[in-house]
Amino acid sequence: MACRVEKGYDEAMPRAEEKTWEMNAPSHIALNSIVAALSGALIVLIVQGPEATKWEFLSLVLLTGSFFFFAISAEQTVNALDERDVKKYVYYMLLYNLGVILLGVAIELLAYAHFNPWVLARLPSWFSPVVAWVWLVLPAFFLWTWIKDSKALLCASKEDFDAWLRELEDEQKAVPEHSVFMRTFYNIRKRLHG
Repeated sequence: MACRVEKGYDEAMPRAEEKTWEMNAPSHIALNSIVAALSGALIVLIVQGPEATKWEFLSLVLLTGSFFFFAISAEQTVNALDERDVKKYVYYMLLYNLGVILLGVAIELLAYAHFNPWVLARLPSWFSPVVAWVWLVLPAFFLWTWIKDSKALLCASKEDFDAWLRELEDEQKAVPEHSVFMRTFYNIRKRLHG
């Protein structure tokens, strides 16, 4: 007696062709999960350690915020995908970006709390303002992409924001955005290799 095979879900429930944002959403969900796990692991390290310094406590607060931003973003991105709602998807991208910023600052504060005394003990005292400045500027430099994206999500003009939504929905051709670092890289390659 032959086994009867039912139609698969994809065959039984045909969907319209996926849009760019729908193809990217599963990767976004996975990325949210990975950075949420990183935030959670760092929270455990702080809580299980000896009594926290003020910098470690501030890191704990930032890590807790980032964990929740990532968890909410992942869950709601699943809902946006299920509902085929690009506006919901974009809204929860803001929480992802804010989560990355909080995570980055928390990691920098942890590094400061653990390594700043060691660094200052090995440098001349006149150099300490430079070290403090580096500790403050470094996170902004590395987090610039997410800061810029958050600003764009919050402050883009209606025309620019709507154009971006149309790009995500494949109603308009995407405009490549090359960062200053990417342009510098290709300029250097052009000068070196023609």
